[in-house]
Amino acid sequence: MQPDADAVTAGDLEAMLALYQSEATFVMPSGMREGSVTGLADLRQTFSNFLAIGPKLTIDSERTVRAGDTALVIGNWRLTGRRACRK
Repeated sequence: MQPDADAVTAGDLEAMLALYQSEATFVMPSGMREGSVTGLADLRQTFSNFLAIGPKLTIDSERTVRAGDTALVIGNWRLTGRRACRK
């Protein structure tokens, strides 16, 4: 999961999107918004908005569970914003 954390912290939208299949679904963590988004166009919009806070992401993964084309990362995630969020 380090490439994901590195991409988020660097503010690299294209690197973030490269980690997802074209019809991937991203479930929103608490604090972003409720629900989920599916597909690269919606992921691009969601991640663009998210990057506006200048996030720093740290992931301490304990394990990854895989089932077919689905992966669930279990562990501790820490996110801090380095810029104020503007609406």
